[in-house]
Amino acid sequence: MSEASGLLVLKASDEIMDLLVCDEDDDGVHYRDVKALCDYAETGPVGMLSHKFYSLACTVEKRKEYIVVDAWVDGWLEIFQAIHSKGNNIEMYGILEGEYGPKIYFIVNRDGGRYIEHVNYEGNVNVDAEPDIEKKWLSMIPEDVLRDFPEILPQED
Repeated sequence: MSEASGLLVLKASDEIMDLLVCDEDDDGVHYRDVKALCDYAETGPVGMLSHKFYSLACTVEKRKEYIVVDAWVDGWLEIFQAIHSKGNNIEMYGILEGEYGPKIYFIVNRDGGRYIEHVNYEGNVNVDAEPDIEKKWLSMIPEDVLRDFPEILPQED
């Protein structure tokens, strides 16, 4: 996958979410704040965090009881995958898309449900199943999240 981008809605403690808030005038989210998010979510070691990069490109806006992460670099992919596979104390809903067609649907919902599925147009993986993947993904997102954050809904091409 080349450059990844997408929107994810995330809920953690207010303290952690406040650390992550940034806009396009900032340099992204600093390493120490991403590490704090992973520590809070109890993901254990995340490989890319050992590189002590300066920041991950994105904007992060706090709305309601959540933050919206508009991510546009691959570094976020590893973070979101770690949260999905091992994370606790957190909610996460969204889709990351690669520059050349791959899509990854993520969910860690408030009831403890987890979902991750890949669709790859370049590799012809799950392309025919995408409508069912989207349906399952949508069914696991709480109604209030869908209502309050419609921008995370899949976009028609």
